[in-house]
Amino acid sequence: AVVSTQSTGYDRSRIESRLVGKLRERTLKFALQDLVCAKCGGVKETNLTEYCSCAGSFATLEPHADFRQFLEVMRNISEHFQLTLLAELVQWTLENSPAES
Repeated sequence: AVVSTQSTGYDRSRIESRLVGKLRERTLKFALQDLVCAKCGGVKETNLTEYCSCAGSFATLEPHADFRQFLEVMRNISEHFQLTLLAELVQWTLENSPAES
């Protein structure tokens, strides 16, 4: 099915608002996720430790690549349907997200 960017019976501002909500929800979830030891699976308990007590390194539960892919999908949607607020928020998030470690 082809989706037109022309006038439809849908409230574009309401759709954009819902997408912005999803973007904020997913961004917050990504930022607040636990770090888990790649070796033993233990959750990082303190901000001061760089390595787990088993000498493993910590990683996010959701890989950076998955979050970046979500942002790219949101950017494509915002560009295709000309949703400027969503586009600006996606761009800001991409520019301010930490690089993959």
